[in-house]
Amino acid sequence: MPDDEVTLWILNAQQGGEDACRKLWEHYVGRLLHLARRKISNLPKSQFDENDIVQSTMNSFFQYLRDREETIEGRDELWRLLATITGRKAIAAQRKVFAKKRRPQAADGDGTIEVFDVETLITSEPTPEFAAELAEECELLLNKLEKAAPLLRKIAELKLNGHTNRECAEICNTTERTIERKLNRIRLIGSEQNE
Repeated sequence: MPDDEVTLWILNAQQGGEDACRKLWEHYVGRLLHLARRKISNLPKSQFDENDIVQSTMNSFFQYLRDREETIEGRDELWRLLATITGRKAIAAQRKVFAKKRRPQAADGDGTIEVFDVETLITSEPTPEFAAELAEECELLLNKLEKAAPLLRKIAELKLNGHTNRECAEICNTTERTIERKLNRIRLIGSEQNE
């Protein structure tokens, strides 16, 4: 799927387009459920499950999208934002469960996930646990890419360092279209890793 199609969905969702919100939900829900499932695997299902985390993530994301003027630029920036929100909501759910175990009288008992200020989530530093887990996931993906084709890893590292597709093409001595095809293959390998 072209990156500009995701950007179009973001723009339409920002203007209140329900169809665009549905398309974004359908496009990202599987990956977010997998991510949330991994992050809360140590929690009892009766208190939180991955669906709670993902619904809360998407609600926060759509609220954030409606409240801001500038748009999110494409699938990569959107995935980073959704993964960060999901990770932090999972951590909040864990803290809430563990706090209930330590101080049962402090529990509210309704099983809801606390509401986050998304702007704070984006501008604040990740927790050390989240940063370590993200680094581990990146290294696993980079190793998979290396095994598939060394050029894939090189392109992924260039993109992680903020290079544009054009800059990647110049550095790798290839065309932008080749870089786009390789990025699609990287996304495919990454989504297989998350399944």
